[in-house]
Amino acid sequence: MMSSNGIRSNALDDVLRYTAISLDMFNDRELLNIYGRVVDLMEHAAAIGVLGFRSSYLLAQYFENRLLPTPINVVNLTDNESFVFDRLLKLPKGSIIFALARWPYVARTIRVAEHEKSLGHDVILLTNHKDCEAKKFAKEVIITPRVEKCYSIVPFVVIMEAIINELYMRTSDYTLTQLNVINRTLEEQNSMIW
Repeated sequence: MMSSNGIRSNALDDVLRYTAISLDMFNDRELLNIYGRVVDLMEHAAAIGVLGFRSSYLLAQYFENRLLPTPINVVNLTDNESFVFDRLLKLPKGSIIFALARWPYVARTIRVAEHEKSLGHDVILLTNHKDCEAKKFAKEVIITPRVEKCYSIVPFVVIMEAIINELYMRTSDYTLTQLNVINRTLEEQNSMIW
């Protein structure tokens, strides 16, 4: 395929190349320390409110769905943006907010983070922008490398999958039992082909 400037381009090659370059930037000792603290906070939280607007919305939904089999209470705060503050008020004491802010991020993410910090809830921020304004309200901040020259959510998914897998391991007795019950139910309902 020819680009507008006459140079041959291949979107698949670009996405693979530039995403791989960004993933190579993850080898950071500080990230490992932050990651451990984030997982500890999530494991012991009364509830996790997941916040993701616009380009982060589906990531928030994915995170919530993947944690359903665990004993962790996860609430997607952005199912209906009009009611985000109503949902925040229902979170129990000791809850945390997991805010996803991909550049360009939504101003409401900053307002929610500020509001939750004022209520005493810890905020964990996952962003790809080192100057994200929500940082000043977050207890922990994970900054993923930005994928240059193409759009990719892969760095966010990598961090989220690592968190999810760690939480599955830490809650394995409960989670494995739940997964078995879910699998049996889906099979009985002819919902899955194994």
